[in-house]
Amino acid sequence: MIDSNAFDFICDNKLQDLIQKLIKKHAVSLWITQVQKDQLNAIPDQTKKQCIDYIPINFTTTAIAWTSNPENEKGGYKVPKSNQFRSVSDNDVKIIEELLNDRTNPSQRIKGDVGMVYTAIKDKMDFLVSQDRDIKQFYDRLKLSFQTKLQLLNNSDFELLLKKLSSN
Repeated sequence: MIDSNAFDFICDNKLQDLIQKLIKKHAVSLWITQVQKDQLNAIPDQTKKQCIDYIPINFTTTAIAWTSNPENEKGGYKVPKSNQFRSVSDNDVKIIEELLNDRTNPSQRIKGDVGMVYTAIKDKMDFLVSQDRDIKQFYDRLKLSFQTKLQLLNNSDFELLLKKLSSN
């Protein structure tokens, strides 16, 4: 799973060709949820948009969703439509609510980040690439509640992984 901020790193460091080759070799696949899709669609920089459009990206439905007034939200993330998320067990809802209750009025962005981490865990992803400190906190808390192989990588570690895979 790739957080939207990782795409800036990919484009700024011209990693899109390397990623393209690794995808063709079936060495990697990049996944996003509706959260990242909305954020990527809101990017005003056309050069960056072209770079992102060049990268084959897979889409997975978000494993949880919340509703709110989209006019109050910033950063491009909008409330998901019914075909963009899945239902969640009552036990999982309790775990996620406890996580969010640690924050005063969590924004839709924060909820989207929690949804992304939760989705990466539920979809049994190998890696989640993000520089976001909130995502690291959510990852650290959620991995205590769910058995997962998911590893959180920062952008530099992701680049090292890509280069290692390309040398194999």
